[in-house]
Amino acid sequence: MAWQKFTRTRRVDRETPMITLNKSHFYYNAVAARMLEFKDGKRVVYHIDEANRKIGFEFITEDADYSYSVFAKANSAGFRSTSQDVVATYCWAKAVALLQDSSDRRFRLRPDANLWVAQLCPAFETKVLRSGISSIATDATGIYRYLNSGIIVYIGKGKIRSRLNESGRDRWQFDTIEYSLVPDENQQYEWESYWIDRFKEANNDVLPSYNVIAGRAVS
Repeated sequence: MAWQKFTRTRRVDRETPMITLNKSHFYYNAVAARMLEFKDGKRVVYHIDEANRKIGFEFITEDADYSYSVFAKANSAGFRSTSQDVVATYCWAKAVALLQDSSDRRFRLRPDANLWVAQLCPAFETKVLRSGISSIATDATGIYRYLNSGIIVYIGKGKIRSRLNESGRDRWQFDTIEYSLVPDENQQYEWESYWIDRFKEANNDVLPSYNVIAGRAVS
């Protein structure tokens, strides 16, 4: 049989600067390191847009107030800087840092004036028991998911508290609600779709059980 070249199923992007967040560090890929000319002595100042879950990175060469060192990652062309203060301060950043799949913690860096900006995903950072729904503000809107004994059974969007009172949901079996506030309706659609797709990818293209019932097969 003749040899055939195998075509890789996962594309390697060699042109996009990316950053990966975990609970201790921001990791800059080799493209970012090359574009930003990282070397010994490089430092970074973080800028936070809390309302939109954005982190801006200002790279400098002097040891200025509020700056952190950027240093080479061992045995890699990438670099890193500490994320501990950001993760400890912002619950939405911590929720992302604790996501198990590293691809959910990887974000594109885009230039914006003197910053390079990463748009983090909403990661259901607020958790309440079903019995404690009165703690959710009546006007709170965003994306949410229901869990039953730790298993995701529904992913949705809209007014988080009032949706609980929709017809039939009183019979749904779940004990916990996790949500992120996302005021913009278009972004609600975007992030609901994102997390439904991520669930399907991890579960052989199967939807959460109550999404099947409710017909929320968002694409």
